[in-house]
Amino acid sequence: MILEKRESLNNAELSRKSDNILQNLKETPFFRDAYCIGLFSPIKNEVRTEKIFHLARKLGKKVGFPLTIISEKKLLFFEVTNLNDLTIKTFGIKEPPFVDNNLISHDNFDLLIMPGLAFEEMGYRVGYGGGFYDRFVSEEGFSAIKAALAFDLQIVENVPKEPHDVKVDYIITESRMIECL
Repeated sequence: MILEKRESLNNAELSRKSDNILQNLKETPFFRDAYCIGLFSPIKNEVRTEKIFHLARKLGKKVGFPLTIISEKKLLFFEVTNLNDLTIKTFGIKEPPFVDNNLISHDNFDLLIMPGLAFEEMGYRVGYGGGFYDRFVSEEGFSAIKAALAFDLQIVENVPKEPHDVKVDYIITESRMIECL
């Protein structure tokens, strides 16, 4: 139901709401203070992240995007300096090329910005069912702030939870920042 609502947003609504989310994100101390940021390429009318990428690069931040390694059920993040380097790969998501010297270790991130389908204010999220982000943030040494970008329509009272699910610390929407307890 939430996916249908999100996919019904037209381009003008997507742009406006995504711009508001960018404004709310850039006012947070964890974005301002972060040097190394993990970001995602949007699919299925997720929050547009291109302007976040450009702002982060303009501010001198290192930005990494995930590459999905299906055989190992894991994500590897690689530094991206130009969005044109991303190409459509796994699950139809734009991903970076596998370049060893661009690999960002999970313990180098200051901020990881995560996607999802639905979120509850306590920080639990429903993704697309693969558990890739839950595994990534559970790796030993990962200590970055975990923030999710979502439209207000994606905030629900409760989401299904499993023992391996990891909460985000903050959810940024077009109208507010939710500090997850």
